[in-house]
Amino acid sequence: MNFLGHLFHSIDNTEFRIGNLMADGLPASQLSGYPPMMQLGYRYHHWIDEYTDGHHGFKRSKALLSPHQGHYAAVVVDLAYDHFLALNWDVYSEIALDEYVRGFYNEYLEYKGELPAQFRTVMTYMIRYNWLQSYSTIEGLQKAFDGMSRRTKYSNRLSEAAAVIYEYKEELEKHFKDLLLDIVPDSRKWIKKHLG
Repeated sequence: MNFLGHLFHSIDNTEFRIGNLMADGLPASQLSGYPPMMQLGYRYHHWIDEYTDGHHGFKRSKALLSPHQGHYAAVVVDLAYDHFLALNWDVYSEIALDEYVRGFYNEYLEYKGELPAQFRTVMTYMIRYNWLQSYSTIEGLQKAFDGMSRRTKYSNRLSEAAAVIYEYKEELEKHFKDLLLDIVPDSRKWIKKHLG
């Protein structure tokens, strides 16, 4: 799961959503000063990552793309799944994607000054280029991979990843749906357990 997937699986709580999204790159040792719901969102993010990485659908997608994308196959699958989620958003959510995304950006801005500098930098670009909504188009997907390719210091074929996703779209989208069928009920159980 990439940014949109993590938000989609969050509960309707601003601090939880922000904690979930800022978990990448933030060491657990720096978490103690944040509100309890942000901390829970942080833990939930890592639960989602672990669950997704271990799911048979994700493993099949990764194996399918590994011959072409090598070390970056998992990253490509994460973004492919966000693409399928954005592309079919109206199937999974009663709130339109643009409304949902705009709402989250506004929520973030209320907390911006309290959040880690690295996360604020990511969010600046996310909002400026509207990453979350741009994932719904092949052009947006291509821009995301082009950006990743430039930022990655190692040799990669990320600029070709969007085309590869569409070469295997049918299989990848089936794997994505398989994951969604399992993670939605299991994530609700996790949330119920930890919220009491």
